[in-house]
Amino acid sequence: MRPLAIARILVVLCAVWLPAPAAASAAPSSDTSRINPLTAVGGVEIGRSTLSAAYTASPGFVDVSSSAEFRLEAGEQFDAEVCLNVHLVGSVPEGQCVTTHIDTRPATGATTHSVALSKTVARPAAGNSGYATQQVVVTYADEAPFADSWPADNLPGASVPLFAVGAMSGWVPEQQGVPLESTTAHGGANSSLPDSMCVSNQGPPAKPRDDLDDSALGTLPFYYEVGEPSGAHADRPPRGVLILFHGGGWSSNGSGAAASVRGEADRWRARGWRTVNSSYRPCGSSLIDALSLYDRVRETYGSASPVCTLGQSAGGHLALMVAAFGEENLPSYSPVQVADPGLKGVRILAVTAAEDPLISYSQMTLLRDVMHEDDPAAYVATMQLAGGDRPFVHAYVSQAALDAYHQAEQDLVAAFEASPQTERTSARLTRGGPDAQRG
Repeated sequence: MRPLAIARILVVLCAVWLPAPAAASAAPSSDTSRINPLTAVGGVEIGRSTLSAAYTASPGFVDVSSSAEFRLEAGEQFDAEVCLNVHLVGSVPEGQCVTTHIDTRPATGATTHSVALSKTVARPAAGNSGYATQQVVVTYADEAPFADSWPADNLPGASVPLFAVGAMSGWVPEQQGVPLESTTAHGGANSSLPDSMCVSNQGPPAKPRDDLDDSALGTLPFYYEVGEPSGAHADRPPRGVLILFHGGGWSSNGSGAAASVRGEADRWRARGWRTVNSSYRPCGSSLIDALSLYDRVRETYGSASPVCTLGQSAGGHLALMVAAFGEENLPSYSPVQVADPGLKGVRILAVTAAEDPLISYSQMTLLRDVMHEDDPAAYVATMQLAGGDRPFVHAYVSQAALDAYHQAEQDLVAAFEASPQTERTSARLTRGGPDAQRG
């Protein structure tokens, strides 16, 4: 079981905490293919997409493919994206998209085009289940929608079951995710809609910096960079270790994503803290990586130093989960659900901008109220920052609000900085900001 350790911090939060309800299952099906019309805006069918599952000579694997053939009129530029998601229940979903640029300006009439994507995956173990989902989307070059294969009956109509070893049928859930009040739409890649596929979104690499070490913790399957105390605290023992997690809807990843919070890391280094600014593998692997990073930090720097976590947006969720998780809590993914016992003894500062369009302040107060029900003395500070012209997570805030937030950070960790060898309380910081990325 993961020890509570000395300190984990700050969550400048903008992460949806409430877990999705369990997906209801449809009736068992023996279908091995699914054909959907590729329908343009206005209802005209321009082609069809086909999803198939072929069971190979090796009984433990299945070949899954998605393809589409369609006709486009001359005189335009298009992008055709085919997405394929494979989900074995109990495992991390494997989503992938491939985009093809199509230029019909040289053509004199309608032309036929195709896109395809395939993968071979292990079949579900006997008694388990899984399914594959496809979606083909055609947009104009300026990203305006043109055609989509997503069906009216949503996930069941876009998927085929993956038969468990020894079985000749399987099932597909009726829905994955929480419905939105603002729209009835489903599907998409990284759309935050019900039935959305989570797909890696890795941006350009970060510019290397001589004062940051990307090997101090050894080899990990994701990018990280360690910075030592700077300025007046340079060459002094760190006051503690601050782990930072960037935002980006759990899909953005890589060194460039980590670099987006270098400013936060530099601010804490100037306060005398060692920082571990980290990315993580996307989607379902993000929590696994966040937990393994914490373990590696403890292995490397020992158990005496305070360890705090700061996360923005989706990173705020990960920051809280690192504080919450012992092994007994792993089945749940909501900090609210693991507040008791997972967050006992954890000092939390949860912050959001008043003008944040994605995350409401009520999520901060919900966590606070749940923790106070269990422990009225729990340290759970919440802040809603007034609007202004200073960048923050998902929005802009006033300078006065930003100054108050920075002071609240220092109040949160003051006990650790004063007596890092004896203080035994955990803390964390969650927050949201102007990266304009959902989650």
